Amino acid sequence: MRSKAFQRWLMVVGLFCYSGQQTNSFGQTQINAAAPGQAIHREILGSTLAHGRYVVTGDKASQIGVAGGLEAELFNWQTLQNNYQWPTYGFMKTTQNMDSMFMPIVNMRGVYDSGNNYKTDLAPLVTLASDWVRYSNFIIQNYHQGDPVGASDQAILNKINWTAYPQKLPAVGETAPPPVKYWIIGNEPEIKVNGKWFSSNFIDTTFGGAWTTAEYVNRYTQLTSAMKAQDPTIKVGPGMLGGANEDTFGPLLQSTAPIDFWAYHIYDNISDSYVPNGSASQVNAMEAQLRGVRPTQINRHNEIRQTFINNGRNPDNVEFMVTEWNVMNGDLNDANIPSMYQALGTAETFFSFAAMGLKAGNYWGETVYQPDVPNPTNIYPMVKVWWKLRDEMGDTLVNSIIDDANNRHIYTTRDSQTGEIKVWGINLDNDAATSINLSLLGINASSTATLSIFGGDGTKFWTTDANWSSQTLNNFNAGNFNLSIPSASIALLEIHPVPEPAMIGLLGLGLLAMGRRRRQSDNLN
Repeated sequence: MRSKAFQRWLMVVGLFCYSGQQTNSFGQTQINAAAPGQAIHREILGSTLAHGRYVVTGDKASQIGVAGGLEAELFNWQTLQNNYQWPTYGFMKTTQNMDSMFMPIVNMRGVYDSGNNYKTDLAPLVTLASDWVRYSNFIIQNYHQGDPVGASDQAILNKINWTAYPQKLPAVGETAPPPVKYWIIGNEPEIKVNGKWFSSNFIDTTFGGAWTTAEYVNRYTQLTSAMKAQDPTIKVGPGMLGGANEDTFGPLLQSTAPIDFWAYHIYDNISDSYVPNGSASQVNAMEAQLRGVRPTQINRHNEIRQTFINNGRNPDNVEFMVTEWNVMNGDLNDANIPSMYQALGTAETFFSFAAMGLKAGNYWGETVYQPDVPNPTNIYPMVKVWWKLRDEMGDTLVNSIIDDANNRHIYTTRDSQTGEIKVWGINLDNDAATSINLSLLGINASSTATLSIFGGDGTKFWTTDANWSSQTLNNFNAGNFNLSIPSASIALLEIHPVPEPAMIGLLGLGLLAMGRRRRQSDNLN
């Protein structure tokens, strides 16, 4: 455990930035080291592994599964009938190994019977959901293979039929995966049409028809009630589309049903303007779309929060998640996707999630990267940016400076464990480099720094083979540093604080005392 003095030293970091056009001088940008900032939840770096194809690893993040999207409303977790996804235990072990949070989507529409008929009766769905919580949060946690199992729990185990992955319980000596805390209820019930709840997917028209508002709220209420009866500590919330129309989810907000979090989907459309080797006007349109990524996310989020208020719920009492997103509007097979344009839009999305304080975010789409393939090649630029954020983003967003007039956004993050500060400069200009003159206050004069650039001279929106390059700044001057960002690129300035000599002495005394206590403890044993 770190000493309180060391912890205080680690926290004396922070940033405030301003920026101007590349050829003009705006003076130094001072950095406020005492800014408290906004907590960043690492789960915003998640993906939807249930998609089952090409995904980003998203270690230490959040993962949607076992089935996702429309598949979730066809999914029987006990039999996997008509579904090719992983069994629950295998998925829980995978997310455990990734140190990620597992979020299943609970089927609230219907399942297939033994005759391959889709049945929408509610009672079997309630039992299925209740059993799922019991299995994940009690049975797995309390039994190992070969243990005697209680009759009711054995009955649940007897229902499980996973031929491809037969393991249901931890092996003797195996650590059980963590209990599942967040449970998403259903997938995309949308707006009312002629008094009916209606979805844009094929399930409503092919399987069972639409619901009335009362039927939807009743299903949600009964499912969540049965699930919380098994484990009152779980958190439940609906999986909605991204619209803020009160007719869409007002009746659920007005009900007494538990809503611990709100999961919604939002797909941007920057791919609409993407033209490789585009003309000046086409490049201007692409730059405008990149500038719009942040307001699109934040405005939608604020609209949803207002809908909570309009319907008598306090949005501050729930957590928010964007459990499906894709800055390229879900164009999964678009050959133009692997570009710096997509990478820049993805970075903007992540920093928007951080600014909104989202609990989780889950990318939906293909990225031409398979985590189970050794030494993968042809990795999209967005994945390389994603990995850098995963490793370097820290846990606090200190400040965001949005300089749309000059196509430049500056985000400052902090790692409260190491005291490191990161200045992320994103240049949304396809043609011109830019620079920011920084004056970092509250930084020890002996601090060191590393500068990394993703892209470089000549990088364009349609560049597909960008990489990170890094250099140690041996003569780093915290009081006067000029951060240069090439066109269509990302710069990362990492400041590594070094403890004052007096603090190092205190640390040495603390380590010596710890050693003495350890030796005394050893003698007692």
